[in-house]
Amino acid sequence: MNKNPLRTGDLSLTLEHPTDEDTNVYACIISSRGREILKKKEVNLQVKVPKVVVTSGEKSFQLSCKTKVHLTEGAKVEWLDGRDWKVYVYRPGSDQPEGQYWFYRARTKMNKDPLKTGDLSLTLDHLTDKDTDIYTCTIYDKERKNILMKQQVKVKVKVPQVVAVNSEEESFMLPCRPTDDLLEGVRVEWTESRDKKVHVFENGSDQTDVQNVYYSNRTEMKEDPLRTKDLSLTLKYLTDGDSNMYTCTVYDKEEKILMKKQVQLKVKGQW
Repeated sequence: MNKNPLRTGDLSLTLEHPTDEDTNVYACIISSRGREILKKKEVNLQVKVPKVVVTSGEKSFQLSCKTKVHLTEGAKVEWLDGRDWKVYVYRPGSDQPEGQYWFYRARTKMNKDPLKTGDLSLTLDHLTDKDTDIYTCTIYDKERKNILMKQQVKVKVKVPQVVAVNSEEESFMLPCRPTDDLLEGVRVEWTESRDKKVHVFENGSDQTDVQNVYYSNRTEMKEDPLRTKDLSLTLKYLTDGDSNMYTCTVYDKEEKILMKKQVQLKVKGQW
C-alpha cells in the first residue's frame, strides 16, 4: 500500500505479477476498533491472458516471454503449465532437466543466453491437443526469494476434424502426410486418445502383434508409405465407437519423435 494511507485517504493496494489465478472480486473494508464496518468497496479484477491458436501437427511453436528487466547472473527461469508441472527450468550455463515433467522431455528448448538478451521464449515441439493449457514464465532472483517477472500465454491446439457415416462407408481414411522426407528404419505409430495402439508400421511391414485387439483386421496403410510420404491410415467397418482422437507419430531408431499429427474422427450413424 502507499505510505500513510489513512492520512492520505488512498487505500489502494498494489498487486504484483498478476496471473489468471488472481482473477477475483477484492473487497477493501474499513472498520472501527469495535469491528463496525465504516466503509466497504469492491473491485472486480479480470486478468486477461494472451491467447494463441496453433494447429496440431506443427513441428514446433514458440511460447513468447520477453522482458526489459535487467537480469543478473544467477537468476532462475521457470516455465510451468496450468497444473504446475515443470515445463522447463533454466539457470545460467545449463538447463535443469531433472525437475522437468516427463511429458515435456526432449520437446523443449530456449534461445542462447536468454538472461543477457531478455528473450525467455520457450520452443515446444510436436504439439498435440494435450498441450492446450496456460503456460507461465516466472523469473526468480538468485536466492529464489523474490519474483522479478511473470508472464503468461494461453495456447489452444486445434485438431482437424473429419466426419464419417458408418452406415454408408465401409472404410474411412485418417490423413497423415509428412512434409519432410522419412529415412528407412523409422517407426510409424497410430494411437487413439487412451494411448491404445491402433496400427504400427516398422521395418517395412505392419506389426499386428502389438496392435490393440479392438482394431485387429480393421486397419491398413498404403504400400511403401515412407517412400510415398503418405502415412494415412484406413479404418474399416466403422461404428460410432470409433469416434476418437487419433495420433500419427513417427519415431527414429533412437526413439526420438520426428513428427506428430492428429485427426479427430466423428462417426455418425444413420437409422
